[in-house]
Amino acid sequence: MAVFSTSAIQMPDLNEYGQTILKTAAAQREKQEKLLKEQKDARERKTSAFGAEKFYSSNAYKLEPAAKEAAQLVYDKFKDSAINYEMTGSESDKSKMEEYFNQLNQVIGVGIGVASVVDQEYELARTKPSSFTPESIKDIESRYNSRRATSFNVQADAGGNITAEYNGQRVPLSSHPYFNTSSTPGVNNLGIVPVDPSAKYLDTNKLAAEYVDNFANSEGVRIDTGSGLKYDKGKLIEKSRASFDSKIASDPDFLNAVIMSHKFKGRDISAEEKANAMNEYASDGELMKAAIDEFWGMKVKPEIERRTPAEAVGASTGGGGGRMTESERNNLAVAAELADGASIVGSGGAKGVRFDLYDDPILIPSQNLLSGDAKGAITGFRITSDGHYLIQTQDSFGQKLLSNLPPKKGESKADYDARTSGFNEAAAALNKKYKKILPILKDYSKQMLESTGRRGRTY
Repeated sequence: MAVFSTSAIQMPDLNEYGQTILKTAAAQREKQEKLLKEQKDARERKTSAFGAEKFYSSNAYKLEPAAKEAAQLVYDKFKDSAINYEMTGSESDKSKMEEYFNQLNQVIGVGIGVASVVDQEYELARTKPSSFTPESIKDIESRYNSRRATSFNVQADAGGNITAEYNGQRVPLSSHPYFNTSSTPGVNNLGIVPVDPSAKYLDTNKLAAEYVDNFANSEGVRIDTGSGLKYDKGKLIEKSRASFDSKIASDPDFLNAVIMSHKFKGRDISAEEKANAMNEYASDGELMKAAIDEFWGMKVKPEIERRTPAEAVGASTGGGGGRMTESERNNLAVAAELADGASIVGSGGAKGVRFDLYDDPILIPSQNLLSGDAKGAITGFRITSDGHYLIQTQDSFGQKLLSNLPPKKGESKADYDARTSGFNEAAAALNKKYKKILPILKDYSKQMLESTGRRGRTY
């Protein structure tokens, strides 16, 4: 028979046990809250360390209105992302916050620079207008004031990406030309263009007059015959050309003027365009020589010839007047335009300077007997050193190169007849359109062909 213990059993104090559990949980919660607060405080210190608020408030007033509007939106987005990061600590919020801060730096940093440049340009254009090209400072007052009303219409999409309006398109704010270090005239500057030191040499009338004044009375040019005076035009041209070549070699501004005339035809250009052109011509000897030949042969030399004194003292100058007529000047302009794209082609007796007429062909009756009333066109012509013409024609049957050069060795009668048939008609059409210009191009072609260092290609 079992015997039961009569000793009392010790039961745990449930109340005390519960209190212990609660105290432990409270301590853990307090520890966790403390950790979270420390982490949040650390994040707040991190966002504060950016100094965005002070950076924005101390610089926003320096910006132009459009840039200030952009900076405000970027700053607002930075604050939103900073708060999100402080609350969540997520890497995506942190990355977005840093991205906005970098963008704020760009907008304010570049924007202050642009505002300063614009103010400086305006002041210079207002106080020293002669230092800039007339076209670039035209309406400068209204252009400057209109910037106060300019807006980039900045927006942030659902993903937080900020865009701005440019030329009717929406582009990322950081890519807008205003905030780019490259110059965009009228956007991140006023686009005023300083007068180039080379520009003074673009007045070829003045240049030619200087050559005539300097050499007309020099030895070998002015000849006293005893009964009057004569002037050797060839010697005057020779001395002028020697002086011209010397200046090309010694004066960079003069050479730059020659290049500007050839490349830009006298229009206003930016400093960047000029620098690129100088590098282009410096690296291409043939292009440089073409520019020099055109400037001398098409612009300076004809004016010198116009100004050469006549044989008798007191008589009119050679050519019938001191300055060119408007018609003569227009003819020179057309000749210069044709010479701009000229090239040396061919070989042997057919070697010459080719002038293209693709942009303005001369219509002629087709030379192909099967084409009936169809029309053809002169698309180019070549002038040899002997002054012969080779004329390129084209119709629906293809191209032909017409010439009246003597038969070549081994050339069949059929080939000779083919290239000479229709030449007279084509030459007449060419002469009808360019009668006043062809003599200028002949002289120019002769100079080019006599110059060294240029290779022709077989046409």
